[in-house]
Amino acid sequence: MLLVRRDDFYVSDRPSSSDVLLLVEVSDTTLQYDRNMKLPIYANAGIVEVWIADLQSMQLEVFTDPFPEGYVSSQILKSGESVSL
Repeated sequence: MLLVRRDDFYVSDRPSSSDVLLLVEVSDTTLQYDRNMKLPIYANAGIVEVWIADLQSMQLEVFTDPFPEGYVSSQILKSGESVSL
């Protein structure tokens, strides 16, 4: 997880979903669960960007622009391609 920088480094309070700039899931055997169960939860919470690293297919799935049921934008990057925030 990449969080918004805070002066107290989250010592006084845990991060909320609005503090999350990027959430990364590394999926080997949990890919379907991550896509079908976790992704809608993250979108509903307003997590602005989620990456799912699919280890079996050696690709990165990038999801942006959340709405309550999922993400508006998605992109699949193959091994060797680059991504930026």
